[in-house]
Amino acid sequence: MSTSRKNRKAYPLHPSLSLSKDEDMNLECLVRSETNAEYYWRQQGYEVDFVLKNEQVIPVEVKNKDRVAERDLKGLLKFCAIAGINEGFVVSRGDEKSIAADGVRIEIVPVTKFFITKII
Repeated sequence: MSTSRKNRKAYPLHPSLSLSKDEDMNLECLVRSETNAEYYWRQQGYEVDFVLKNEQVIPVEVKNKDRVAERDLKGLLKFCAIAGINEGFVVSRGDEKSIAADGVRIEIVPVTKFFITKII
């Protein structure tokens, strides 16, 4: 897990301060703001948008789309395999569902539910 000055992604302290018209970046900014995420993970072309460290390590991927494809989960699954974690989260615009892949349970959580219930 890393925090880095070289990280290509920079997030304002609050999404209302974002001047970007990039909806993907704005959604990531919103999730980062709500979770107070400090870490991300990137290795050999794989990436997880946020890695939360509370009582446990929780990887979170943000997808600004209605349908999350299998290829969208590659970074999350790779991180879980390396870290020995059996659960990850994807925040998306789609429907809520749970997927099991490579021994990892991935919870796909709609943006609206994520912000209302603070699932993570």
